Amino acid sequence: MPSSQLQEQILIVNALEKFIFEKIRSSPFLSFHKSILMASNEEDFRKAIYTLIDEGHFKESEEDKIKRLCNKPVKVFFPDQDGNDQVAKLDFEYRLKHYHEVLQAIRKFRFSLKANALENIESEFNEIRTAYSSHVDCMNQKMLPPILRNFLEQGVSKSFKKYNFQRIRKQPFYNFLESYIQNYRGRKFSSLKEVYKDLDLKVTAIISQSIQDEINHLEDLLKIMVNKHKGCSIFNHRKAIIPLSVAEQISLLKQGKPISSTSFYSSQDLTDFQEQFESFNDWKENIENKINTLKSELVTFNNPDTPFERSKAYLNERPDLKEKLKEKCIVNKKS
Repeated sequence: MPSSQLQEQILIVNALEKFIFEKIRSSPFLSFHKSILMASNEEDFRKAIYTLIDEGHFKESEEDKIKRLCNKPVKVFFPDQDGNDQVAKLDFEYRLKHYHEVLQAIRKFRFSLKANALENIESEFNEIRTAYSSHVDCMNQKMLPPILRNFLEQGVSKSFKKYNFQRIRKQPFYNFLESYIQNYRGRKFSSLKEVYKDLDLKVTAIISQSIQDEINHLEDLLKIMVNKHKGCSIFNHRKAIIPLSVAEQISLLKQGKPISSTSFYSSQDLTDFQEQFESFNDWKENIENKINTLKSELVTFNNPDTPFERSKAYLNERPDLKEKLKEKCIVNKKS
């Protein structure tokens, strides 16, 4: 590995660790931990943090992970005008909020560096990216230090796909399975293999509907975006009609000038406005691509020649449900 590349990776890892430490310092809980308060310099602070990691202070419990990834509506304190107090979770609520994984990855990177085990550096550097890209901190990359943005861009893109897959495919499977276990009254199966086959057959329609629901949601969102955009502005290379804000209208009134809901601007004054249009086009294209991808996935998913056979793999990620399934649906073979 070229030394310049290694130096760049070290700079990025140092910047990331520093950024995370600042986040921890601002935490209302851990920032008041005795070992952190007693740290008189950066090295003592680092030692305190990694000691707390070993004690499990930054690790997400399995129970919290299940709750975080669950796509069921959550209850809000104040219901809407129709009395509904259940709302869909927002994207950031699916994101990891703990720092255990990324700090452990950083520590592994440093150990390899210290041991001169350069053959491990590249994979461990990528492991850091993967671990942190899934964190809630990365939802808004503009809030990250510039040195981290390019480093994380690819990982963040992959993490969005991962969470969408979890939300649209895996979680509907788990929701169905909870109901399946709770309401199961049929004959008991002789093995998990038989249960997997039964689940594969029954859950296909559930996941297919989940994909279709996501397509419908995105199409509705796209329609609203386009209509709102058309309603608020008209733009071409010569001029634009831009809605005046309330503040601008008040300012014109104070000057004794006539006002209307819109005003004309010349093209040279439209830099910000044009950027807004370009951003809109990016968002529009992004949503259209998601819709097309999901439609393609739906066709593949519903293809009878390629049946769904993922129950076993999905259940391996939820040992709690797997154990309940065995208790409820499988014959207890006596030794």
